Amino acid sequence: MAAYKEAYAPFGILETELVVEIAKGKWRCKRASSVEDSIFAQGHLDHAADLESGHRAVDSCLAEGKVWKQHSHSLMLISLYETRLRCAVEKDIAALEAMQANARKPTSVHKTKPSVSRHWQHRTESRLNDANLTRKPVQL
Repeated sequence: MAAYKEAYAPFGILETELVVEIAKGKWRCKRASSVEDSIFAQGHLDHAADLESGHRAVDSCLAEGKVWKQHSHSLMLISLYETRLRCAVEKDIAALEAMQANARKPTSVHKTKPSVSRHWQHRTESRLNDANLTRKPVQL
């Protein structure tokens, strides 16, 4: 986590939360990859003794094929999970970079006045009229 915070240098709670989500997503991707590796490793242990073609590389490929056949559904779900995690991490990184780029934009001295919602404008005008005060309508 500290490495991600150092790399992205978040400022404020929103950027920090995005960095946390990026770190968690990356960790989950690594964990899913580790689970997939474990499935294949266990498969090699289970099938290596059964396959004796005389060539270790061929035996390894045959054992891997058996693992694919036996665990295809689980391996497919792990792959889907990894893909979705990577997409989420990429979106979080893009959002963080956009937020940081926006924060670094120079601001002008003369900022425009933020617009007031029509509902709020109407309520304010109604209260002023009720108080017998006059006010020109504001153009938005």
